[in-house]
Amino acid sequence: MFTYFMPTKIVSGRDCVLTEAKLFESLGKRALIVTGKSSAKNGALKDVTDALSECRIEYALFDRVLPNPSIDCIREGAMLAK
Repeated sequence: MFTYFMPTKIVSGRDCVLTEAKLFESLGKRALIVTGKSSAKNGALKDVTDALSECRIEYALFDRVLPNPSIDCIREGAMLAK
């Protein structure tokens, strides 16, 4: 027998990360942002860090994810998470 339950809330819209920042508060006090370099260029990373800062949530950034990440890349991110 296999049972899988994963409730998901999707929030969409212009500037939704900033306007709905309070949603992060229920998820904890620390976050790990896992991304590639493009999110810094397109402004997405700043939206997330601004929202987390507004909620006083500490965060660490792992921004070295490449397309089709290698096992070494995954291990590096996992070490940061620990």
